[in-house]
Amino acid sequence: MSFNFSTDPLIRAIQKRLHVDNLNYNVFIIGGNGTSKSWSSLSMADMIEDGKFSIDRVAFSTEELYEILEKAKKGQCVVAEETGLLADSRNFQDEINKQIGYMQQTIRAKNLAIIYNLPSARWADIRLRSLAHLQIEMKGVDRVHNRGIGSVKIVQFNFSLDKAYYHTPKVMRDKLKLVTSIQIPKPRDALIKPYEMRKMALVDKVLKEGHRIATAHAQHKSRLSDQELVDYVKTHSEEFINKKGKTESARIALKFNIGRIKADNIKKLSL
Repeated sequence: MSFNFSTDPLIRAIQKRLHVDNLNYNVFIIGGNGTSKSWSSLSMADMIEDGKFSIDRVAFSTEELYEILEKAKKGQCVVAEETGLLADSRNFQDEINKQIGYMQQTIRAKNLAIIYNLPSARWADIRLRSLAHLQIEMKGVDRVHNRGIGSVKIVQFNFSLDKAYYHTPKVMRDKLKLVTSIQIPKPRDALIKPYEMRKMALVDKVLKEGHRIATAHAQHKSRLSDQELVDYVKTHSEEFINKKGKTESARIALKFNIGRIKADNIKKLSL
């Protein structure tokens, strides 16, 4: 076989499953902000592919994930990126729930390794969690040696009990040894630079969309007639009453994006 297997026992075990056993592999990399989830996902994918991983196989949305799965070749890795999927969380959850059978058929047929990086495993639907083979919880960054530090567990799901069990991996070097932690090196610059560019483009897009929605909402509120504003304040008076039981003009102004003078007038008409 021409594939170069890693000397790292954990990476080699994943490669063997993909290239020898003709099976797929699902990895969950979880952790809080700043724990190196994203970079560790890139680096792990690159190690599994023996340095051939491409940023083109990082999915920043549900649609991208499907496109990448369709184009991916046997034995390749795909990274489902938290930044995009959280922004698309409701759609991601709904679509994954609908299409999980199709996804798994594609993933199994192509012997793909999918790496999901998420704040918590519980963020994913139970059906998706049931398909995990490995979970890495990132603890932080070793900035001296430029690597992410995490704990690692093999996942075994009992479908009868609908429950996941987590086991510490064992590897054989000179003797059988438990693997309680993992050090994932910083990814190649060739992966980091385009990844960060795509990530920032996505963040900018999400912020602009949020601003557009907020502005449209504010404009819609400000287009209400004075009588409509008065009627709303009358029927939803609890929204505008302070702790002393008095209606506040400031709350009216904030709610409807109007000036203080107009808010005072609406308050008087609603009493």
